[in-house]
Amino acid sequence: MISELTLLFQTEFEELVFAAHPESVLDVGCGQGGFLRRAKEKGIRAVGIDANAERVNAVRAAGLEVFHGTADCLPFPDASFDYAVCERSAHHFSDLAIGLSECFRVARKGAFIFDPWFDETIPPQALAAQLERWMKRVDTAQGHVNHGPLSANDLLRAVPANCHWEVQVTQRLLLRHLPLAEVRAEGEAQLKDWDPAPQFHAELEMFLAHAAEIGLTRPGASFISFHREK
Repeated sequence: MISELTLLFQTEFEELVFAAHPESVLDVGCGQGGFLRRAKEKGIRAVGIDANAERVNAVRAAGLEVFHGTADCLPFPDASFDYAVCERSAHHFSDLAIGLSECFRVARKGAFIFDPWFDETIPPQALAAQLERWMKRVDTAQGHVNHGPLSANDLLRAVPANCHWEVQVTQRLLLRHLPLAEVRAEGEAQLKDWDPAPQFHAELEMFLAHAAEIGLTRPGASFISFHREK
């Protein structure tokens, strides 16, 4: 379930995208198609691509244009869209540099990226980032692609060196408490009916014990926009 805070950041990010007045966008890792629907309502030609075949079928059934595929091999000619959009999807790219290179290849004007971010100079944020890394290790061990948390520098270093962009980085943080009961429920759901779970159960209990002492706060957001230099 997406938190109220994530929905707030999502709205702020999409306002940045819409302020660029795109005529067409490619949503890379479109998930359940929420951004596609909102872009289409604004009269934008919105196309999605996602690696999950079931989600693709569901989004198509809702009347949206979406393709089955991955970021590292986008099935579109060069400069097919005004902008590529990666809304909380870049950390699922199997190879971040290749995925971003493909985004820039198919985009005439640039790209927008929104990914979770933690300010690890703040102890409850640092612990939340460690917990996020634990959840991503579980995902990876279960056969999924889930990197990070990615810093703005991680994302910028993956941008093709031969691209010349005007780059804007915005980081948003609202320190809102993350309830331990919610963390436990999410962690235990990830480990349910999984053979290697005992090792990870012990690690989860360690995180929760530490969190009971210093607390946890929800992730912030990195917004990065790239606009082709004229």
